[in-house]
Amino acid sequence: MTTLHVSLSFFALALAFSYPAHADDKVTARAYYETAARLYDVGEYERALTGFKAAYVAAEDPAFLYNIGQCYRKLGQEEQALDLYRRFLRYAPADDPNRAQVEARYRDTEVDATFKADFARAAEKRETVEAAPAPVAAQAVPPPVLPVPAPVVVELPKPPATPARDTGRGLRIAGVATAGAGLASIGTAIYFYTRAVHYSDVVSTNPHHTSADLQAGENAVTAQWILYSVGGVALAGGAVLYWLGWRVTPVAGPGLAGISTGGTF
Repeated sequence: MTTLHVSLSFFALALAFSYPAHADDKVTARAYYETAARLYDVGEYERALTGFKAAYVAAEDPAFLYNIGQCYRKLGQEEQALDLYRRFLRYAPADDPNRAQVEARYRDTEVDATFKADFARAAEKRETVEAAPAPVAAQAVPPPVLPVPAPVVVELPKPPATPARDTGRGLRIAGVATAGAGLASIGTAIYFYTRAVHYSDVVSTNPHHTSADLQAGENAVTAQWILYSVGGVALAGGAVLYWLGWRVTPVAGPGLAGISTGGTF
């Protein structure tokens, strides 16, 4: 049994002890109450409302007024529920133990009724605004269409092509690369120099040296001087190319091509 059902039962049972009534009326009222309470529990609030009204007519117990108000509240009829709560508070004795509960229910229902009324007014106002015809906007007069003059095309003389100016960067890069190759050749020559020294030591200190050691030493000496020569030439050529990259200014133009060399010797 729910809390609300317990509350309703308590209100109805108070009839048997607090309010004078004919025995037959009490029996009739209890029968109506029990049927109405079961209908209330299953959500049949309209039929429960009829039963509680019949119970009140059979025995005028203010407890039934509260039960009737509860049915109205469940049906969403807050104003009728408030009226029944007020009737209970008017007819019930001042020391009735249920007054505090009914007063609390009255306050809650009053808040619900106020909120519901405010919501209904807001919805009605919104519907009125939405139903109002929209103002008709004045039709804008389009501006007159003026003829667009044909564009005048003016041929401008093309500027003479500016020849690309070579700053000698390519020569400088070639000079650096050639000099790098020369250094690599000299480094390799130094390696063969160390090999020649090694085989020279082998031949001079080892009386049992072989002809292969002698031949390897001679080959190392030959390779050493060849690489020294190539490295030296590459270093010199790289230096010349690098110097020309700074000193030589290419000349290019209409009807003119050549190399102009500046500087003093």
